[in-house]
Amino acid sequence: MSARHSDFAKLCAGAEKLGLLQEWFAFLFTPAELEAIFKRLVLTQALLDQKLTQREMAKNLSMSIAKITRGSNALKQISPELRIFLEEHAQEIK
Repeated sequence: MSARHSDFAKLCAGAEKLGLLQEWFAFLFTPAELEAIFKRLVLTQALLDQKLTQREMAKNLSMSIAKITRGSNALKQISPELRIFLEEHAQEIK
């Protein structure tokens, strides 16, 4: 992660009020960009749940198989610490 990306992550982590973070994201991202981020979060949850095949995920999430496969491959590269965090918080994504 570059220093600029790290700075962005620090700013996000420092937003103590959810409403403030939501307002900032609405300022930074278009509705389409926010929806794309949300869909990636939902994909992450589906991949962690391991209840559906990649084809079922692609159909349910209206995503290409290639995007599902990239997400699956990326999930294999994350640290054990991040995996635990995601598994603990994945159900919060609705």
